[in-house]
Amino acid sequence: MLLYNVPKFTHVDMAATTIARAVPHPNIVGLKDSSGNITKLADTVRLVRAAETGGTFDVLAGSAGFLFAALAVGAAGGVVAGCNLTSTGNDCESEGGAGFFGGNDDADDSGRMIFVRSE
Repeated sequence: MLLYNVPKFTHVDMAATTIARAVPHPNIVGLKDSSGNITKLADTVRLVRAAETGGTFDVLAGSAGFLFAALAVGAAGGVVAGCNLTSTGNDCESEGGAGFFGGNDDADDSGRMIFVRSE
């Protein structure tokens, strides 16, 4: 299960300390954060790293608008809505503009970019 912090719609912004307390739970593997608060995201990454023992909890950016900043502060990748840009162009029109991408440019056989963990 992923925690999903999306205060724009829930009107609740999960605290970094609350997220870090969930790290030891065996059924929670990460967080998708769509808040856009990169300072808090950096704090969340720091607290999660301090709380995890096996490196099994990933912090993911939830918006393309701050994906690269999130990667810079230690996020594992992202699950974002946006157009897929590949070596053959973009599929914004054919796919309705929705897609997933992460820390590198791997694509599956359809040319659609897939989420990959940034190492």
